[in-house]
Amino acid sequence: MQLTNPVWIHHSGGAIYSVDIHPDGTKIATCGQGGEGGSGLVIIWNVKPVINEKASQEASCSRLLSRILHQNCVNCVRWSPDGTYLGCAGDQQSLTLWEFGGRVFSAGTIGSKDSVNVEKYREKYRLYGHSLDVLHLEWSKDGRYLASCGMDHSVIIWDAHNLPNKVVSLTVERGGHQGIVKGVSWDPIGKFLATQSADKSVRIWAIDNWQCIKVVMDPFIESSQSTMFCRLDWSPDGTYLIAPCASNNSGPTAHLIRRKDWDTTLDLVGHRKAVTVVRACPRMIEYQNYKGNRLQVSCIAMGSRDKSLSVWLLPNVDRPLVVLYKLFKHSILDFSWNDYHLTICSMDGTVKSIVFDAKELGRLLTSSEMGDLCERMYSRRPLQYSSDQQNNGRQLLSFKDSSRMFVDDLKKIQSEKQEPKQLKIHDNGSFVSSQMKELPSNQSAVRIPVLCDAVQTNCSEKVLAPSELPKKQTDLRTKLGKRRIQPSFIASVTIPEAEITAAPISVDEPALNSYEPAQASSVHLLASPSKSNGRVLLSSIEKVEAIPRIDEPMDTHPLSSRTEQILPHLSLKPLLRPAPFPESLTVMLNDNRSVTFSIPQQRRSLSISVPPTEMCSINRIDVLNEYEIAATIKLTKLCGMKDATVLWTAHLDPVVCSVAASSHWFVAGCYDSSIHIYSTPSGRLHTFFTIDSLPFIIQVHRNYLSVCSSQGFEYRK
Repeated sequence: MQLTNPVWIHHSGGAIYSVDIHPDGTKIATCGQGGEGGSGLVIIWNVKPVINEKASQEASCSRLLSRILHQNCVNCVRWSPDGTYLGCAGDQQSLTLWEFGGRVFSAGTIGSKDSVNVEKYREKYRLYGHSLDVLHLEWSKDGRYLASCGMDHSVIIWDAHNLPNKVVSLTVERGGHQGIVKGVSWDPIGKFLATQSADKSVRIWAIDNWQCIKVVMDPFIESSQSTMFCRLDWSPDGTYLIAPCASNNSGPTAHLIRRKDWDTTLDLVGHRKAVTVVRACPRMIEYQNYKGNRLQVSCIAMGSRDKSLSVWLLPNVDRPLVVLYKLFKHSILDFSWNDYHLTICSMDGTVKSIVFDAKELGRLLTSSEMGDLCERMYSRRPLQYSSDQQNNGRQLLSFKDSSRMFVDDLKKIQSEKQEPKQLKIHDNGSFVSSQMKELPSNQSAVRIPVLCDAVQTNCSEKVLAPSELPKKQTDLRTKLGKRRIQPSFIASVTIPEAEITAAPISVDEPALNSYEPAQASSVHLLASPSKSNGRVLLSSIEKVEAIPRIDEPMDTHPLSSRTEQILPHLSLKPLLRPAPFPESLTVMLNDNRSVTFSIPQQRRSLSISVPPTEMCSINRIDVLNEYEIAATIKLTKLCGMKDATVLWTAHLDPVVCSVAASSHWFVAGCYDSSIHIYSTPSGRLHTFFTIDSLPFIIQVHRNYLSVCSSQGFEYRK
């Protein structure tokens, strides 16, 4: 066992409430309090210097990958099973999902000057639904759902395939909790959801109908709800649910709830204060006991308010495998597993890392073995165990197109990709590609470029293959007598398989030539419904310009210059300019009348006055578009002013085109057709939504909002 203490992982003295390792095992996300009072902070760390102290001293190894600032404290972070999103839950009464945006070399973090970001993350979704602080969130093992819970006594289930849509809200009306919900956990088999609350109960929900099927209260009646979180977890095979914050004879325990009959006679004892978090290794372990018997067990890590850690192997092992006393200076709040790597965080703002050895724990079962085990026990194979391409027991799936998850004949698809495409020329001058598939009869024509120098007169049907083309190469001798063979360029006469679209698309590309790019020809692809041989006939040749013959002598210019001549469109860098907005837009009404709207012009700065009241001290709000936060980062900056004093600031990614404000709300309309609503006294983001086009007029009166778009639609809120 290797225990490391990465002292460089910290939140500038603030508490760390949650930790989670990326599914590929290369990153660690931590969250908690920021350096300033009331602010939240999420930091992405590199795993390599954590488990390798020598790598942490190398200048080329970046410790900190990215810092993400939040306006309020962040209570929980969790990576999605495929590693695409990083979910954050905190005191903003909402969930924020961040998406990886690539590696950058910036001059620092937004709002911070003491670090340099290596990776960039952008806000993908913000999920609203809770009325109070959100304490915990958890992705289902197969990635279908996202569950969140908080201080409003509710659990919200989100559709991870179609965010930000909700599936259901598990509230008191549906038989939910009557107190603060402090933890949620998904059954790895995919049938149940477990929630734990301050009302001293654990509730089991059936996923098929979202009904509460079991309420477990006995182990928690005598417990004192003194923990901030109650993070429970299932064993990898779904046999047991391990719930913290329980008690037995007035002693703190973690209770085992057996899946078969929801029995609660077993518990894990030994900690002197309440157990705050339980986390199971995502895969079973093949363990050999002192008698030489091989057992399949679950590895469970438990953390407590007594600052100690214990690791258990369940079942059939009566004592903990490892116990570490006074590992931190404060309570342990969260764990994260990645194979044999366990990461622990504490309220004292530090993180510890433990890497176990296979000789100490045993051999981790493969994903295939886990799937076979679940299939024997439950006659079903969970999605996360249906493939060997897994990390940390989680399947990396793409849920956007579920119809492509399975392949009927892999060898057939591979052979089709490797088979060279040939071009046939018929007597009537039409072309046939052997790789083209038959199109529907109502499919529109598509124009693609074709390079050919053989269509000048009518010829008999034949197949042109690259092997039939004349070949000639230059053989040179150096002064030392060595042969230097310069190969000649052979242009391909095959055409790529075209993607058929619903409307005609004209494509003009330069032909490949050794001297100058030849003018590309355009050919219509027309479906022939009368043919049943599965091919597409190419007809209606508009123009074909011959390219120079291949047997002509090669140019002796240097390779770099010939490449620029052959591919001039690749050597020239494209010049990108923003699409200009029209100055005005005419909208036709139903009674054949027209109204002309003037499009808001982009300005560097905007300012709007706020009527003064006793409840709001803000009298002006300034908007600075494309404000330079760092060397390569520009955002829109919002400033709440009282005369010349800045009382609050906020940042936006899009450019603001129109604003409106009252003593209660400040509304910013952006060029990406989004509307952002802020609280005028505090500058806190309340909500945002998107309209059909640019916001033309925005009016705010007390708690009423009216937005008129440039297309003539009105939105009220």
